Amino acid sequence: MDQRKISYLVLGILLAVFAFCILWHAEWTLGDDLQFITTTAVGKPSRSWTGRGRFWPLGLVDYSILLLVPYGHTVTAHLLYNCVIMFAAVLILFSFLNKISPKSHLINLFFMFVMFACSSFFQIHMSCIYAERMMLFLLATFMFFYWKGENLQSTGSYVLAFLAAAYTTYIKEPCFGMIAVIPMTNFIFRYGTLSKKDRKFNLALLGNSAIYLSIYIYRHLVKRPPKEGMYEGGWKAFSFHGVNETIDGISAEPIMWLALVVFLLRAGYVLFKKDRRYIFLDGLLFAAVAYVVAILGINMNSAYRIFPSVVLALPSLAHWTVYLWREKRWVSVLMMVISIFLAKNSAMTSKLQVIETWELRKTDMPIIHELVRQYSNGVKLIWLSKHRDLNSVKVIPVGKKWRFMVYDGFISYHLGEQVCVLELRNNPDNIPPNSIVLCQTGRRYEDAGFSIRIKRIQNFRHVAGAFGVKIYVHKSIQWRK
Repeated sequence: MDQRKISYLVLGILLAVFAFCILWHAEWTLGDDLQFITTTAVGKPSRSWTGRGRFWPLGLVDYSILLLVPYGHTVTAHLLYNCVIMFAAVLILFSFLNKISPKSHLINLFFMFVMFACSSFFQIHMSCIYAERMMLFLLATFMFFYWKGENLQSTGSYVLAFLAAAYTTYIKEPCFGMIAVIPMTNFIFRYGTLSKKDRKFNLALLGNSAIYLSIYIYRHLVKRPPKEGMYEGGWKAFSFHGVNETIDGISAEPIMWLALVVFLLRAGYVLFKKDRRYIFLDGLLFAAVAYVVAILGINMNSAYRIFPSVVLALPSLAHWTVYLWREKRWVSVLMMVISIFLAKNSAMTSKLQVIETWELRKTDMPIIHELVRQYSNGVKLIWLSKHRDLNSVKVIPVGKKWRFMVYDGFISYHLGEQVCVLELRNNPDNIPPNSIVLCQTGRRYEDAGFSIRIKRIQNFRHVAGAFGVKIYVHKSIQWRK
């Protein structure tokens, strides 16, 4: 059996294992899944919230296709859809790597393993809230058809590549700059060698980014300037005192350190040695680094947010490892050893995330089901908070109002009616006996002291907790675990 067949067989087996992990104990979990139990799970189109500097209208819209599928409202259908997108993305990306480095299937497969080991790979597929899942598919599609368009001068391939790039632009805010870096690299370093068709395609990419930026500026800086921005404090990461924050941000996906080394070497060759032979790959690598800088700059330095940069850098890492295998094998081996070292910790983090997700799937909804049962039996559900009106409180999405919305939304969803079931109270000393009390915990919340005071209330006991909320019931109420 040749390399090609072996590599695709191994890839197929791995994808089957990944699908099993994604679908195991399929269930909603408390938190961002609220997005889906208020949209596609109840027959409404999916959407992405905007405001406070956020504008990603196509981030989650693709889940709306499940409205056309029988049982598309179920959590299993949502996760199965994630598997389908993952299969397509991985196969397209692997095919692309084999295009730029033919007859090197095993090294290309090795770098697919490196991507799989990233701590965010499972994260973005085991939950439905991450737009990076769709970005993986779109970036793989873009690179594949961009390569075909340039090498075959195929108009159809260029059209498909542009559509993938345009879609990507509206998935996350920094994407417009990431996309723009590619045509800018082409125009600056090899304008004279571009065909008329190449130039039109690159101009279209620049125009697409300019349109997005214009819309963003109009929406958030001219029409509705945000009173409270999402990205405040981000650029301090690049100050002298922000070195640690920058290192931690890049280390969220450690393989980017190797990508940065290759970037610096290639930038030197391009600028000083006028080496323009691999500008196609260099443009993708430069875009990857630009995206990391933007993500760190707007204070969104989580692993899953950096993951698109890994996807764009992967072709360069694979290509130069293959190239050096033929020219300087020891350097190629060193690159693979470093990749394994960098991927090891990420893989362990990913493993823990998978196990944690399985546990949440098994524990979150039973709590909601029991709250629904108690509410249906006439028990009052009380949300204890210092603030009687949560709408008057300025909070970040993971704050008081958000957790209240999550619990209220999930209980309403399982009741089958859109009603506010949680009663807001701000005094822990006057709770009626036929009640269940929900109270946030943790040092970040002003309500943390309530959980201590509620224990002193006669005949109340702590029975459960999830998503940073503790639940107390009166001793006369039978709580089913």
